[in-house]
Amino acid sequence: MIYVQTADVKEIEIRHGEVLRYLGFGKSSPDAQMQQQIEAVTQEVFLSLSCRACFTLCDINVNGQTIDIGTFRVNSAGLSKNLRGCARAVLFGATVGAGADRIIAKYSKLSPAAAVIAQAAGAAAIESWCDLFCARLSDKLKAETVFLRPRFSPGYGDFALSHQRDLFRVLECPKQIGVSLTDSLMMTPSKSVSAVIGISSEDTQCNKSGCEACDKREDCAYSRG
Repeated sequence: MIYVQTADVKEIEIRHGEVLRYLGFGKSSPDAQMQQQIEAVTQEVFLSLSCRACFTLCDINVNGQTIDIGTFRVNSAGLSKNLRGCARAVLFGATVGAGADRIIAKYSKLSPAAAVIAQAAGAAAIESWCDLFCARLSDKLKAETVFLRPRFSPGYGDFALSHQRDLFRVLECPKQIGVSLTDSLMMTPSKSVSAVIGISSEDTQCNKSGCEACDKREDCAYSRG
């Protein structure tokens, strides 16, 4: 069964630090003029959000680097490491809608700097929506005393991008959440994500914001990297 979730825009936080990270500021800070522009464009993207997600649960079997996920098979050392010890997984797709794409297109003609900011704000927005989706799902699974692994998307490491087609086929993303896949395997709207999330009986204490935000990722048996 495929389930669909939505979120009110008020539930989404486009974290300023994440926008700066996507913009490549690192430990430096933007000047006052740039800061003002970042805040204005981020707010514009925020007001454009239309958050939807679809997901299903399926049995998986991990055998070495080969993973059987429902009706398809994946060969990936990275994904098998991430799913080690899991017998089930969540397949999901999520989007914040086409609004961010329209803003990016508008500023591509008017202000390249603003277009880059809109790209960063859109990326931070979809990450925030995915974090909220995972938090909701984790709460629902508490009664089963099971835990979620970090989400793992096609195109990450050796998890082939071609498996986007498998996820879209299983999830019916165009029908369920209005996200389509181009011939080059890019998602439209662009601020969309598809991923596999392992369900484990072991609490790995994984960082809710994912591997990139965790200082233990290099020593973690379930890290995506």
